[in-house]
Amino acid sequence: MKLLLVKTSSMGDVVHALPVVADLHVARPGVEVHWLVEAPFAPIVRLHPGVARVHPWPGGSGAARCTSAPPGRPWPRCGGTCRPSASTWRSTCRGW
Repeated sequence: MKLLLVKTSSMGDVVHALPVVADLHVARPGVEVHWLVEAPFAPIVRLHPGVARVHPWPGGSGAARCTSAPPGRPWPRCGGTCRPSASTWRSTCRGW
């Protein structure tokens, strides 16, 4: 199963969300974790061995609360804000 973790902003929030990846691997062995993160923080996420792929997000305004997952994809909620799913899927995660 592929899972997209969306934690895009604030270096502190990104660092504090890193343990979620290990928890996901324990709860769902074989899960393939992808992470959507603002481009400046992508190198931090790439250091985690449990993250299969990092999707850098250029950032900017327009943050919105996520209320639902894209069809057929689990979407864990780590609090805070994230980008609207339609924009995310069109511009960053095409073909994942």
